[in-house]
Amino acid sequence: MERVLAIELLTAAQALDYRRPLRPGRGVERAHETVRETIAHREADYLLEDDIDQSLAFVRGEELLGPVADELEPLG
Repeated sequence: MERVLAIELLTAAQALDYRRPLRPGRGVERAHETVRETIAHREADYLLEDDIDQSLAFVRGEELLGPVADELEPLG
């Protein structure tokens, strides 16, 4: 299940890249920025094993949730 969520995170980041200049909500935007600090956007075919492993680290850890929670904290 974690691997599926990691792949979903990657595809969501790619989708948000293609939606520009539209912007998502603050929490999603912060999550996207955090992912993109580690995992680059891909334009061409590419072996995704390393990206999936990095995304899996986000799913298993706090590196993604911390910045998103900080961004949304002022909302109460």
